[in-house]
Amino acid sequence: MLNRQSLGATANAVNTALLLDQPITRRQAAEVAAFIAGRQGLPGNYGGLFAPIEGELSAPYRLFTGDPALTGAAARHILGEEALRLLKVLGVEARAVRQALGKAQEAFAAQLEQVQERRGGKGTYCCGKCTVAYWRTLSTHWLPDAEARLHAGMVALKQARQQGQWRRYPLYYTALCLNELPRDLALAERRYARPHCEAALGRLKRSSAHFEQHSAILEGLLAAA
Repeated sequence: MLNRQSLGATANAVNTALLLDQPITRRQAAEVAAFIAGRQGLPGNYGGLFAPIEGELSAPYRLFTGDPALTGAAARHILGEEALRLLKVLGVEARAVRQALGKAQEAFAAQLEQVQERRGGKGTYCCGKCTVAYWRTLSTHWLPDAEARLHAGMVALKQARQQGQWRRYPLYYTALCLNELPRDLALAERRYARPHCEAALGRLKRSSAHFEQHSAILEGLLAAA
């Protein structure tokens, strides 16, 4: 699960285990949390979050949902958000972990204010993938106005509807996020995407690289819609 040569591989392994309800021992959680915490603020970080290992982004980063990050900046942002989210979800209470989490939250909250003052609105970020990463982290309520930001995000997502999916928002990463959000926030978009997800589930091939992840995501949305 822990890969000391790659923050991305570590985040993907833990996220996959969480998605598929695979066990994560207390020791594994502690090791992963300590590794992530040790990356806070290091060179290559995005907005004070958690930095990839030097050189790991020489090849494009691909999320555990199979979606690629198309630029280095997007990869650093998404990885930083996913790492922050994992520290919140794993809930390891070691002092070094709590300190790193606090520093990352303080730094990235300031980054968000700067970015969103320029762009206007707090419901989205830059590209679609970065926005979904932002929503996933908000779902841990690390900011006091997280629910209001998520509500604004769902308004933006509705405006992006197109042929059963959403413009600029990748199907699997977005559907995964919707599965994790409270029912009152996500139900309308789950129901909108249900017909497309039913069709996509029927087309999945067991030989595909992310078959398990895609199946779990689609089945989760269908069960919650």
